[in-house]
Amino acid sequence: MINKRLKIGIGIVFLAVLLFAAFIVLYMQHLIGKIDYNSLHVVILDSEGFYYSEAGIEQGIQTALEDIGEKGGFPVTYELIEDEGSYVKGISIAKQLAEDPTVDVVISLQNFDSIDAEMPYFEEAGKPFIVTMGCYDQVAEQEYDYLIADFLSARVMGEKIGELLVKNNARNVALCHSDTMFERDTIRGILSVLDHSPNCRVCYSETGPFNDAELGDMLTQYKLLGVDTVVANFYTQEDSEWLLKKLVQNMPGLVRVGDYVLDNSGVLKNYGSFLEGVYIIPNYPYAQNSEMERFKKRYEERSKESFTTTAIQYYDLFMMLSECCKGRKVTGYQLMEELKSEHGYRGVGGLLRFDENGRLIEEDCPVFRCHNSEFKVYNGGGSR
Repeated sequence: MINKRLKIGIGIVFLAVLLFAAFIVLYMQHLIGKIDYNSLHVVILDSEGFYYSEAGIEQGIQTALEDIGEKGGFPVTYELIEDEGSYVKGISIAKQLAEDPTVDVVISLQNFDSIDAEMPYFEEAGKPFIVTMGCYDQVAEQEYDYLIADFLSARVMGEKIGELLVKNNARNVALCHSDTMFERDTIRGILSVLDHSPNCRVCYSETGPFNDAELGDMLTQYKLLGVDTVVANFYTQEDSEWLLKKLVQNMPGLVRVGDYVLDNSGVLKNYGSFLEGVYIIPNYPYAQNSEMERFKKRYEERSKESFTTTAIQYYDLFMMLSECCKGRKVTGYQLMEELKSEHGYRGVGGLLRFDENGRLIEEDCPVFRCHNSEFKVYNGGGSR
């Protein structure tokens, strides 16, 4: 009797496995049947509504899609999926997108921890995964074949901040930051430059401040140490906004250097008056030339929005994806081959090239300074 029941149980399990396998096969055939071979389908994986907080993303994409259509380029379609700020949900969605044959490319606007966990899914699936807002340096250095890091690394941005400090004749620098990996990498970049400067030094470093009590203690130390320049480098833009506002209210003579995330239409609308004179290094470099000026004017007339870095970043990205298709549907491998071509892509913002690991190669990195609630390329002078 026991053997009979065991055989029946094994048979049921075997049948269930067969049915599940058949379901998977049918489901995949269903998905494959939905593949659009006449366009490149992109999914943007958003987190906590960042996509809608920065008008430059959507407006840059829409401008690119119009130009692709007018120039007869290979069509690119896109949709937005939100992970609602959930780490677990974000990873689950990413896994589904990596396995979905109807999705050709995924662009991530998620937090850095999610990117670290998700990248192996896209590597295994052979599907391009494009990060535009930043990720940990150690992720971009793992030699993934299907990662595109469309931004400057934390270390490189730190080096550029260090060069700015030296150029502006800073003497006593204070670093205010979050204790996270990205901020630590940025600080290492800053110190790698200042360690070779005879006149510019870091005399104060603090995780924070995050409240008025901590701020009061810090400002007392600033006065004792003769701090003339503050670098605010935080994980969230809210912490940067708060500190830079407090600094201009309490010690208006300080030179302030902020984080690249401040170049955001929502931030500038609400905090622009407090950011006057703040310097940043954008995480997406572009050349300042006549073509760029024409694009900026056209963009603002079309969108009725002030220009921000993401506008040109997403415009160039979608134009580049279309051109890399060479007029036809391509595989993930073929697309990555084109994206990593040594010849690069000549965009409005300059030459875009990625190294063998998919990291953006720096061609020309401007310094921005906020003036009249808008970050503009800084050409020197008037630093105090």
